[in-house]
Amino acid sequence: MVNDVRLILPVVLLLAGCVGTLRIPAPETAPRLKVLWSLDLHREVPVNKLYGKQEFSSPVLADRRLVVATSAGEVHDLNPFNPSDRRILPVKSDSLLAAPLFLPDKEDLLILADLDGTLQALAWPTGKLRWTKLLSGSVLQTPAYDGELLYLLDTSHTLTAVTVNKGEVRWTQRHEPERAQDLLSAISPVVHHDALFIGQADGVLQCLERLDGKERWRRVLEPLGEGQRLIGFAAPVQVFDNLLIAATYSSALYGLSSETGDTMWRRVDIPGIVAMTASSEGILYIGASDGSFHALDRDTGASHWTLNSSAFEARAGELPSPALVLGEYLVLGYTQSDLFLLRRSDGALLDRLALGSGLCSSPTLGPEGTFFVLSNLGVLYQLSLVQ
Repeated sequence: MVNDVRLILPVVLLLAGCVGTLRIPAPETAPRLKVLWSLDLHREVPVNKLYGKQEFSSPVLADRRLVVATSAGEVHDLNPFNPSDRRILPVKSDSLLAAPLFLPDKEDLLILADLDGTLQALAWPTGKLRWTKLLSGSVLQTPAYDGELLYLLDTSHTLTAVTVNKGEVRWTQRHEPERAQDLLSAISPVVHHDALFIGQADGVLQCLERLDGKERWRRVLEPLGEGQRLIGFAAPVQVFDNLLIAATYSSALYGLSSETGDTMWRRVDIPGIVAMTASSEGILYIGASDGSFHALDRDTGASHWTLNSSAFEARAGELPSPALVLGEYLVLGYTQSDLFLLRRSDGALLDRLALGSGLCSSPTLGPEGTFFVLSNLGVLYQLSLVQ
């Protein structure tokens, strides 16, 4: 997870959207969190000059392996069922902050985006370099992919479409911000059918033609208020047919028409949205900068339930990560706190697990009902739910 996002990222039970004041005990039959193994990925390497400490990407499954990139320019590759079966890929990189992208449909390629602006495609599992492309700015986020092209937004506000087979540039589009901001907060592009959606660092949301980058529409969703230092988008947009969900740092959550950009609904009462996950049943799970966590109806924005930060005993400045949906449960971590298991229907707290240093990435779904989390100290955990 990117460091700037981590800085801004971070049971009281709400029944049917009404705030409760007492924590309701979980049923005795409720599942609990169980650690299957842990592995310390932190190594003694030269300190990253930009961020001052070693950072880690979210874990990514690549075929039957697990891959984690680091700000030291390393790529860890290990067997999720036998973590002692591990290696470090021979990658030439200065710093990798974006999670790798595994493409099994293109002869098993692993795509890496470097902080120096280099995009690399490696053959998997050998790690042999297939091609490399230098972009105009640093890449902090995982590329989007549509089966033919990779789409990357770099820190020069340039969106680039690159062919996946040879790394050739198909088109570029540079966005000129209308105002300066103290922290870049653009989001990764999102592909939906023949459209590409991108939230820029100055609060502009664009819909582009996927194949040539021509603009269909744009909306300014985050006007810069007096004294406001941080603007932009908190998470990649979510697209569901004609409905697009966009979350901004200034406490605004939008349901928009993906065809026109027109507003269908809007919420402005959730302070500083920092994380968003959507379920297949039409529920949005929203993490806020005050440590609260919300379940909303995707189509209307109406609240199902809300948990205040006190439900998690979160200290000031602790922020929730994007949640992982596991059937009828949610797995939720905090930047400086514990890992929590919630019941999706009402937000009831079922279990919590102390990892010692909080999480630096959102939980990642693994094989056979397992999942992975990575702590701020670089310890990788595989977990499961047990009765």
